[in-house]
Amino acid sequence: LAAGESPASVKKSFHELIEGADATEVAALEQSLIEGGMPVEEVLRLCDVHAEVFRAGLERGEKAEKMSGHPVHTYMAENREAKKRSTALLFASFGSVERIRRAVEELRAIITHYERKENQLFPFLEKTGFTGPSKVMWGKHDEIRAAFHDIADAVERMETKKARSLARDLAGRIKKMIFMEERILFPNALKRLSDADWASVYRGENAIGFAWVKPGSEWDPVAASR
Repeated sequence: LAAGESPASVKKSFHELIEGADATEVAALEQSLIEGGMPVEEVLRLCDVHAEVFRAGLERGEKAEKMSGHPVHTYMAENREAKKRSTALLFASFGSVERIRRAVEELRAIITHYERKENQLFPFLEKTGFTGPSKVMWGKHDEIRAAFHDIADAVERMETKKARSLARDLAGRIKKMIFMEERILFPNALKRLSDADWASVYRGENAIGFAWVKPGSEWDPVAASR
């Protein structure tokens, strides 16, 4: 893959590995590449390829579900909204510049979702040694933020063709991030973080804010931190 082979060309030879891969193994793969000296930027370039190669195995894995109020539950609820808005942006990409602009604004709150991950979740993961995938995912956040900027610029300049292309690209990037979160990041985080860690993550979330949803109240962070 690093040499430039396409995911399709290596899937057959990776068949057995694909069948058995889980979220922990994919995370360990990226971590080991970085620890082995591969620059984070190179892993960043390859992470979409990794997810594509391992998609079959990952899609059979369990989703990270928790009680309402738990940070993972909130992330998942936000992702459901992000999927709807990403699909709306995809449909808008066949319309006018103004329609694209409205759809982009409806989706922009996803940046708050990423900021919570970066400032609340990632620091706790790094304490457990889970640094590589977090760095890679933060890089993907930056790419998405840049994509929002680029599409806003195209809309401002009334560049319809460019705006349509960028809109489809942005929708695809966000859907890929949702896949990586739900199939790789969250399952690993649930295994690595203690209940007390999650309570600390929860306590800092309000200061950053939420995307479209409000956390529920079923999960008790006070009881979890005891």
